[in-house]
Amino acid sequence: MIKPVLLFGAVVCLVVLGMACGVKPIAVKPSEDASRLDSLMDEWRSQAAKDYGEVDFQRALEIANTMALKGPEGLEPFFKIIEAPDATPVAKILAVASLGPHINDSHAPRLLPLTEAEHDRVTRGCAVNLLNNTISADAFFRINELMHDEDSHVSKVAVLAMLRKGVPEALEKSLQLWDNPETPVRDRDEIILGMPDSMVINNLRIFQEALQKKGLSPQARLRAIKILEQVGTTEALPDLEACLEDETDSNLRDMITVAINAIKKRDEEGIVAVPVQALPDMDIVFEPHAPAASAENSSPAPDAASAPEVNDAAGQ
Repeated sequence: MIKPVLLFGAVVCLVVLGMACGVKPIAVKPSEDASRLDSLMDEWRSQAAKDYGEVDFQRALEIANTMALKGPEGLEPFFKIIEAPDATPVAKILAVASLGPHINDSHAPRLLPLTEAEHDRVTRGCAVNLLNNTISADAFFRINELMHDEDSHVSKVAVLAMLRKGVPEALEKSLQLWDNPETPVRDRDEIILGMPDSMVINNLRIFQEALQKKGLSPQARLRAIKILEQVGTTEALPDLEACLEDETDSNLRDMITVAINAIKKRDEEGIVAVPVQALPDMDIVFEPHAPAASAENSSPAPDAASAPEVNDAAGQ
């Protein structure tokens, strides 16, 4: 059996509605020493004052990493922004992105109270996303509980957070979100990027549908193409071919072509991907099966069956 390595851990700052994915720390420039922290924070605040589409997230993350060199004191301004009831949604979202790489279990006691109903929905969503960066049992069970919160934004953020943890109920609710025509494109990004590899094989159809969704991020489209290349079936070929016809980016066109050829090759060789259900964390393996053309020698194929806008975050 051939075990492919699924390289789909795309790192992308999906920081809408407080739904920040884990962000890798960016290297700090040597010239940015501790003496410049105050001016750097002023620069960060100038980014937070912009409209969402104009924010330079990379620069904001560089600043946050420089601030983090000072330890807890350097991170304190970002916590205060999340806690502040008068901070704008964009500022809170940027604070989540800035804190994300530096959150650990020691921060859970501070963040857990921010998930309570007395706080506004943006603050609660931000707290959920930061808590999801911990391995605290209290945080896990609280986020799991919040999937049923009365506030639709908070429950959605919790669902997408639990999806990244591989919780089956979160998968079910995420698929319902995906099928809802009103679901914002950024939530769809989060579903595509957040679904664990172990859940992919039974949900290939959303990766096929993702190819035809307008507005998905390049990272989400890339993951959809790579997944279909690795484990897609011939059912994905019409979507891939339609995507190839419309795609203008030469690199993506090349990747789509590779995916199409990989699927056709597996089909010709009678190979299908099935989940290894005996393992706690399912891997994807390839198993041969008799080609459909050889009816007299054929055996049944293995059974493979077993994620907003800133205005929405603000409650508008």
